[in-house]
Amino acid sequence: DDAHVFLRGTLQAVKPDADLELGVVLTPGGGTLTVAIAALDLFSDFNYQVLEVNPSIADSALDYTSHPFTLRAALDMPIGGHFRTEAYALFLTPTRLAVESQTRPGEGFVQDERYAYAGGLVEWEPSTRTALGLIATWVRASLGREPLSNGQPEDDFELTEETWRVGFYAIHNFPNRFALEAWLGRVWRMEDRLRPDTATAPDTNYEDRTWAGRNSFIYQTPRGFRAELGLDFTARETSGSTPVPTLSPLGRNNFRLRADFGWHFGQRAFFLLGANLDLDGGSFDGAHGRFTLNW
Repeated sequence: DDAHVFLRGTLQAVKPDADLELGVVLTPGGGTLTVAIAALDLFSDFNYQVLEVNPSIADSALDYTSHPFTLRAALDMPIGGHFRTEAYALFLTPTRLAVESQTRPGEGFVQDERYAYAGGLVEWEPSTRTALGLIATWVRASLGREPLSNGQPEDDFELTEETWRVGFYAIHNFPNRFALEAWLGRVWRMEDRLRPDTATAPDTNYEDRTWAGRNSFIYQTPRGFRAELGLDFTARETSGSTPVPTLSPLGRNNFRLRADFGWHFGQRAFFLLGANLDLDGGSFDGAHGRFTLNW
């Protein structure tokens, strides 16, 4: 068995948002086990409480009285010659922070945060070119907010959001550099926002149940050009006290055509650019890009 330690961070334009993660990677039984702990918003208190941030740059200052840390674990393990499994889990320590206006003392709120995530998959490879798998994920976030002495009444609530996802995927690579990828999943999302005074704003009890899928036709060379043409779709059902308006993208069914183009520079770097077309309205639906550099 082998092991190595890693230390990595994030580069953010807003420096208080920078994170730092320390972890270890083990290789038991031909698989990979990663365990890591991260400090989120690591330099936030130093920037806001020690250096101070000019109010013209940030109207509100953050003050963590309980700093956010995450514990993360990931496992990728082969099972026999044709099966493998992956499992992931992440937990955020209970976090408390105050958000207060720098120019109007007493305006703002105090917030408590909790977060947890778990997921996994089981994959079967009937041949070297084909893979079939089942996936499942669970995410839960809770937030409690109370206004400061001069805060807004609407900043007094308890919010819980939870998402479950189960699905199936298939991948097949053809001998001539083409590949097909497809997945289909069922998603359940819920939101409960409870207030001590519903005269300020009503409680929210919302849920949507979605069928979502993606089909992609891919051309890729070992080194160099990559192109992908895909079709995404969602079919939603919403319910609750305040359902999403049907005109919102989250309140209606949707079909989207994707086109992506990129280039691999060996194992060192990769970039990709793409655009989307909303087939329901026949309109441009955004663009995206990604650049990865390994050293």
